[in-house]
Amino acid sequence: MAGIRRLPEGHHLDWIVHHRSWVAERLVPLITPTAWAIGLWISVAVAERVGWPDLVTQTAVSLLLAWLVIRLAAALVPYAALARLIAVLAWVVAALNITHLLSPTLDFLDSVAIIVGGLRVSILTVIRGVLSLAMLLWAATVASNLFERRITRFSEITPRARVLLGKLIKTTLVTLAVVLSLTSIGLDLTTFALFTGALGVGVGLGLQRTVSNLFSGIVLLLDKSI
Repeated sequence: MAGIRRLPEGHHLDWIVHHRSWVAERLVPLITPTAWAIGLWISVAVAERVGWPDLVTQTAVSLLLAWLVIRLAAALVPYAALARLIAVLAWVVAALNITHLLSPTLDFLDSVAIIVGGLRVSILTVIRGVLSLAMLLWAATVASNLFERRITRFSEITPRARVLLGKLIKTTLVTLAVVLSLTSIGLDLTTFALFTGALGVGVGLGLQRTVSNLFSGIVLLLDKSI
């Protein structure tokens, strides 16, 4: 397309080689255990269907899935503390599943709840919300970083505009992640939207000159006037 600078061939080759080596190093070794896990899962389903006791296979599936989750966390999560937390949770869930205590534990966590504004909030709901928020925030961060790396390769965009676009995309993705995580726990966003809308109007009226200067600066940056 006209107006879009084509990247040098060397950049394409470097990008392909880098990502191919990353995939070969971290994800390809997981193909075989993933196939084993799928096969064992199918065998467990067949055994349950025909009424065969298959405790050994269920145990193998639980342990193999926990190991896969830990390996994926180590390969994809850039924070060591978060990766260790995921590993601990994976082993705990596997142990509870092997001992047939996973369902009773989930039922107990769901039974401990309080009612807040007509919304039932249990320990299980909070755990699910935190996990979904963590995963969505991680995905939003990865996507925004990828976008920022991509826009730095276009010389037609000024450095200030690149920073502005990167921050705008990151803020949008993080906000979307928070909204989706709140929706996943059953929170009605209608009241929340009304409250934030009223708060936004109040802040906008109180900071009208500041907001006007902010948008004027954004327009000047995008217009390359400075």
